[in-house]
Amino acid sequence: MNGPAGRIDFAGAVNFRDIGGYDAGPGRRVRTGRVYRSDNLSGLSEADLERFAPLGIRTVIDFRVPFERTHKPNRYPAGHSMRVVDLGFVPSGGVAMLHGIASGALGADDVVARVVAQYRSFVTEHQEVYRRALACLLEPDNLPVLIHCTSGKDRTGFAIAMLLAALGTSRETIIRDFTYSNDHRHDISNLFTTATRPGVQDVLSSVRPAYIEAAFAQIEESYGSVETYLAQALGIDAAVRSRLIETLTEPVTDVPG
Repeated sequence: MNGPAGRIDFAGAVNFRDIGGYDAGPGRRVRTGRVYRSDNLSGLSEADLERFAPLGIRTVIDFRVPFERTHKPNRYPAGHSMRVVDLGFVPSGGVAMLHGIASGALGADDVVARVVAQYRSFVTEHQEVYRRALACLLEPDNLPVLIHCTSGKDRTGFAIAMLLAALGTSRETIIRDFTYSNDHRHDISNLFTTATRPGVQDVLSSVRPAYIEAAFAQIEESYGSVETYLAQALGIDAAVRSRLIETLTEPVTDVPG
């Protein structure tokens, strides 16, 4: 299977999906029901919460900063015992970009260039955040894990890309998963004003292959290879990687013929 187990159709979290089912190198695939990715959970309805609880999620990794969490607090099932790990950060240049968008100073092409730079900064400036996030996945008692931010596409998208890379997923499949967020966009209309220039809203609510490709390019420029980056920056050396693969992937047993 070379695609996701599928999006979970919550009314209040439009980009919620299980990353299980992707290839994980020859003869293996990512297990389902172990790692989920999503936009924020503030809009979950009562019906959503009834469907969320049986997923059995034990750990929520939240990349939103305190303002985002306060502005749109997550909704959880009553009496939940999930561990919530707050790893919030604002990508480099993010605040200035949002001001420029609201004031009309930035056009669509400007925003694309700023976002490309942010993806490069994930590699060079935010290693510790992603190291801590991936470390959570090494403890079986933390699983299943949900990783999310506001829209579930940028901060979360990079985290999932690095996890899939560590598991042996092909670059092509990583990019496909990354761009799948375009089909289920979180409403970020609150970030725009009447001064916002045409095309900017579409750009900021979407992702482009060029974004994650820029991150991979930065990895190769700064570290020489993804494997070296995983080991030196994120603490995923060969031994740790083997543990991740054992925990989060499984043999493919349903290959025809």
